[in-house]
Amino acid sequence: MYTILFVSVHIEESPKSVPLGAAMLASNIRRCGDINTKLLDLYLTDSMDDCIRKIHEANADFIGFSLYVWNRPFVFNIIENLKNDKDYTIILGGSEATADFDNLNNDPLVDYVIKGEGEEKIVSLLDKLTEQNSPEKSDCIDLNSLPSPYLDGTLNLKDYKGALWELSRGCPFKCDFCFESRGEHGIRRFPIDRIIEELKLFNENNVSEIFVLDPTFNYNRKEAKELLKLFIEYAPDIHYSIEIRAEFIDEELAYLFSQINCSLQIGLQSCDQNVLKNINRTIDIEVFTDNILLLHEHGVVYGFDLIYGLPHDTLKGFLTSIDYALSLVPNHLDIFPLSVLPGTKLFETADGFGLTFEKENPYRVIESKEFSRDDLKEADYIAKACDIFYSQGKAVPWFSIIVNSLDINPSQFFKEFSNYLIEKEQSFKDIKGDSIVNIQRDFLEDVFVKKGKIKEGIIASDIAAYFGYTAFLMEEENVKEGDNEFFLNPDSFFVTFNHNPYEILNLINEGIIDLYDLSDILNEDLQNYIFYVADNEIIEKELSDEKDNYLKNFKGSFDKDNPFFIQCLEENIIWREK
Repeated sequence: MYTILFVSVHIEESPKSVPLGAAMLASNIRRCGDINTKLLDLYLTDSMDDCIRKIHEANADFIGFSLYVWNRPFVFNIIENLKNDKDYTIILGGSEATADFDNLNNDPLVDYVIKGEGEEKIVSLLDKLTEQNSPEKSDCIDLNSLPSPYLDGTLNLKDYKGALWELSRGCPFKCDFCFESRGEHGIRRFPIDRIIEELKLFNENNVSEIFVLDPTFNYNRKEAKELLKLFIEYAPDIHYSIEIRAEFIDEELAYLFSQINCSLQIGLQSCDQNVLKNINRTIDIEVFTDNILLLHEHGVVYGFDLIYGLPHDTLKGFLTSIDYALSLVPNHLDIFPLSVLPGTKLFETADGFGLTFEKENPYRVIESKEFSRDDLKEADYIAKACDIFYSQGKAVPWFSIIVNSLDINPSQFFKEFSNYLIEKEQSFKDIKGDSIVNIQRDFLEDVFVKKGKIKEGIIASDIAAYFGYTAFLMEEENVKEGDNEFFLNPDSFFVTFNHNPYEILNLINEGIIDLYDLSDILNEDLQNYIFYVADNEIIEKELSDEKDNYLKNFKGSFDKDNPFFIQCLEENIIWREK
């Protein structure tokens, strides 16, 4: 029997690293033919030697790669190494294979390239290669005919941390920068019976997170509402990540989103109607604002996408878009440089817009008539500063208090933060996790000092500490280090405040959110705390200097005569190896 190995190269191991595309092909092959299928997950962090070894061990006749913009160089490195060892039959599919079909089809390292939807085309190709000579398959697949790789066991949910989920195919929009716009413009949906059975399976297997792949989940409001009601009925506890368009939000839809555990991603891209026209998009600011406020009022988590370097946009225009986006208090703001992707309308019209861009992955814009190289570099720094301080730094609940007290726009705040990091020679990429809180605190004290607002800066630092550490404890699961029988709770942080944090919180809850007013009321009072997780709850406990020093220097030894040790053991501040 012949064997085809489908290789999926992911960015990193995460809930998103599920080889759904490859599994869809494998599932259809299993249904239609007498060919053995195997799936292999690789990561950009893997060594090349390990990748080659794992592929050889599969002992396959044909090797298929899912090709994307971000993994193309890595995949071709693998292919080149493979071809040096053995004359494998190499088949490419995926969005990059479709977008750059002609170039890839003429590459001597590649044997076959599948363009567009591949479930039926791969069956036809394998029939030819194995001399079964089945008829050519259609370019447009009847989704009712496709098996589910989850339901038929091609994908074992126990092997992955999350699930990618396809509910439909096609996009009704024709955004010039997006490759999706060149596909099927009508929307085809998978049958409801299949969706219900998959939901039941996800729920039975305790899947924690699902990424819905529909590019515009709520384009048809009626169908979106029906789907959300199914989510509520069959799998209410799963976290759903969903892409939507703001113009199709209404009161009922906002309510239904609030009834599930979800985060919504909304493509804003720019708030300038004239800029958006250049990429075949539109925006009605009043409608956009009103509909986002519906989500906000219902307590729905949402974030925005912005792109800098768009045709005829400027640095000033980009900064205006940041300020508008943050005025709507998104949970996060994802900012990207424009990529002029092969196969898109923008790729064909870029010269007319005066866009200069990289000719290889990732095809980023280098400059334009209105956006110089220096401006793009500054935009890049500001985008990274926003991501670190606002999105990764969990600053959503308190960010407006800071910028209002400084009397500056968010974009100016992030510009100053990026300059601060550059002056400190701090690498942007090395700032991760809870270390962000300390950087936030240092910067806030620094920027308020420069404004002559020393007391306000210290209070701002305390606010960042309280909200930051509690937010990280809610999301992170830390791992115990060391070999001692007793050890400090790994889900814990030591925090030093300059004021009583509960006084600050109470005053904010009473509506006193101006830092100057808070500085008039609060007295400095240095306090040590430990924040930790016990029984799935965050506990904040004040420590005397003696107890703070004891815990920070805890060596893991049993200390039966110390009442504080026993207390910490009982309160889950100190853990014992089970």
